[in-house]
Amino acid sequence: MAIPVGTVSSVTIDEPNGLLIQPGDAAPLTLALSRLLLNEALRNQILSAGLRTIEEQYSLAAGCRKWRLSTTACSPESTRQAAGRQFLSRTC
Repeated sequence: MAIPVGTVSSVTIDEPNGLLIQPGDAAPLTLALSRLLLNEALRNQILSAGLRTIEEQYSLAAGCRKWRLSTTACSPESTRQAAGRQFLSRTC
């Protein structure tokens, strides 16, 4: 369960990977807790989807993929390779 403030709502999507509740009212919190306690399938769905979200977007491996993509696209080597391909395509 999460309160949709800051970046929480960009990570947590109500039902697929979490339960969003509004702050300041105990009734929605009580309902969300009851749903989780009584519904094993919902608990498992949220757990699996939450883990998948973290692994795909926020794990070390995901960070490395993003870093590699950003550095490859901007590296001098990739610029030289692209220029070389352009030259070869015009001359060969």
